[in-house]
Amino acid sequence: MQSNKLLSAALAAKLRGAGRKYIQKLQQIADRKEAITTLDGFRETGRMMRINRFTSEWGKREELHQDTVMVCVYITGIHVDFLKTGEYAIKTGRGWRKFKSATEAETALWKLHLSKFQQ
Repeated sequence: MQSNKLLSAALAAKLRGAGRKYIQKLQQIADRKEAITTLDGFRETGRMMRINRFTSEWGKREELHQDTVMVCVYITGIHVDFLKTGEYAIKTGRGWRKFKSATEAETALWKLHLSKFQQ
């Protein structure tokens, strides 16, 4: 099932105009058994982008923290925001949660959305 989600994400990325290398990367991850149910597999789906690229691909500036200067976007469009304060933020059901390191933010984001990837 997780393989289907990755292949669907690859197709969606293609339709949004993502690069060929990123689409191939998602397809390769889909071929592996652990895919995105592991933190390492999830990390492989991430790609850095500037705010203007994020808004052109995902169309929602409101989805970003007001202090965001760069974004790391993962499968399905979930993201870690890099803030001008040097902190990192993720959006939760209760608002924004900030972290001192990108690794902590990435891990929290993965845990927050893990149930979506295991279906």
